[in-house]
Amino acid sequence: MHYFKSKGFTMIELLVVVAIVGILSAVVTTLVTSSKNRSNDTKIKSQMASLKKTIEIYGSSNSNNYGTVLNSCTTPSTVFTDVISDTYKFTNTANYPAGTVLNCYSSGGTWAVSASLSSNYWCVDYNGKTQQKAIAITGPTCS
Repeated sequence: MHYFKSKGFTMIELLVVVAIVGILSAVVTTLVTSSKNRSNDTKIKSQMASLKKTIEIYGSSNSNNYGTVLNSCTTPSTVFTDVISDTYKFTNTANYPAGTVLNCYSSGGTWAVSASLSSNYWCVDYNGKTQQKAIAITGPTCS
């Protein structure tokens, strides 16, 4: 009698390999997604820090009067769309990661802007506050 020696893999061996590859791909996908979220959040925080500086420039040129803006970062001829101080560059959602929501408020000598992060919001305001918030701002302060 002749016995044939198998030159391939058994079904069990193939299933084990497929399971291991599946587990590894799930772990890598999770790590990449988490890393991408952290990267996007860091970019948003950096953009908001730059926005804060440009609004301070605007304020020094306009007697710290920021006008009145209610939840619009795109209202023409306002602190948030000013070309001279470059605030418009930092209130344009096209300059942020996809899906970022900006909320802009100003009233007289006060202003605040919040931007959505991967799991909450980042806020900057006229008092120099830069903080994380659970919800978007509803007025010209981070408080």
